[in-house]
Amino acid sequence: MSILSAIGRFAAEYSVARKRYLYIRELRALPAEIQKDIGWPHHSGS
Repeated sequence: MSILSAIGRFAAEYSVARKRYLYIRELRALPAEIQKDIGWPHHSGS
């Protein structure tokens, strides 16, 4: 594995993690009523 492929993989993983973080941040910023309507956060019945 070359250093460039390792850097590329790291950058791709960072990008995915960053998008997930921003998505969750936006969902948590919504009013509680809207979060409930869309099923966020989803709690299991266990």
